[in-house]
Amino acid sequence: MKAKIITLGCKVNQYESEAMLEALLNGGFQEAASPVEADLVVVNSCTVTATSDQKVRQTLRRAKKENPGAVTVLTGCMPQAFPEEASALLEADIVLGNARRSDLLPRVLEYLSSKQRIVDIAPHEQGETFERMAVSAFHGRTRAFLKIEDGCDRFCSYCIIPYARGRVRSKPLEDLRAEVKALGEQGYK
Repeated sequence: MKAKIITLGCKVNQYESEAMLEALLNGGFQEAASPVEADLVVVNSCTVTATSDQKVRQTLRRAKKENPGAVTVLTGCMPQAFPEEASALLEADIVLGNARRSDLLPRVLEYLSSKQRIVDIAPHEQGETFERMAVSAFHGRTRAFLKIEDGCDRFCSYCIIPYARGRVRSKPLEDLRAEVKALGEQGYK
């Protein structure tokens, strides 16, 4: 089966998309060149502005319209921050919040066997740990980057980040060292 991940938003989303792609490749998927030739299309969403939410909806609808036979997944910040709105987007066969992103492969396999829509958006919790994910390569990129921190504790009146990404937490130093070493061994500077 072939998978395509469409990333909207920031460098953190780009990193997380690489980690999800790596998990899918390790699970037996191949990377598709475009959403049209994919069996699985994952939309990793952004929700910083109303315009970004509109782009998420358009991207998801376009992916389903262009390839109605593909399994579509909506994940990322938009479903985490606005679970009711994300759940209402019926073009998504699977909806996962940021707190459940690491369950992507098992949820896709579950959907493939049951053909039952899956909505799994768990709220962020006080004291949750940094999501363990690592990237050993950046497909189609000459530069690599790391995700070392996630979330925010400030809850500014204009900002959605604490709701979409939870409280601030950092990747353990030993995990950072191992990831930097692995990327260096792949030729990334």
